[in-house]
Amino acid sequence: MMRQRLFLVVSIMLVFLIVACQNQPSEKGKTIQTDIGKIKIKGKYTKSDMDQFIKFYKSLTEAAEKEDLEMSISFFAPEFEKIAGIKIDELKENTAVVYRDYDNIKYTTSNVKIIITGNSALTIDDYEYKADPTIKGLKPLHYKGKEKIYWKKTGDKWQIINWIYE
Repeated sequence: MMRQRLFLVVSIMLVFLIVACQNQPSEKGKTIQTDIGKIKIKGKYTKSDMDQFIKFYKSLTEAAEKEDLEMSISFFAPEFEKIAGIKIDELKENTAVVYRDYDNIKYTTSNVKIIITGNSALTIDDYEYKADPTIKGLKPLHYKGKEKIYWKKTGDKWQIINWIYE
């Protein structure tokens, strides 16, 4: 009987320890292999933080390929308008025009780096964006370079406050 109780108590403690470790800040400066590739990350973060950044990069590619307007703008914070100087409605309209006038949209990223400091983060990656026009006279789109995305964490949610292409 005592042995069963001890086993039960140890099992419960082990579950609590596993859950607590998943939500504790990680060590600094490491490379993580994910299903979107390798990500270099510095700073203190939780599994939930990492999951959100991975979801963002997956959604970015998926939204472009599916031409999903709502998914494309779902990560932007209201502060984006003040900081970047672009209204979210204008961003949505511009994206809708691209989705209307272009097909075969491909957006890829690589060499993702994430730097987290408290409730702020910066992601830096290499990107390539291609699209074929559906309207005669339009040129194909092809952009390639680095992008820096500035993030703010509110509660448990990371949102974009600025996005700069180089």
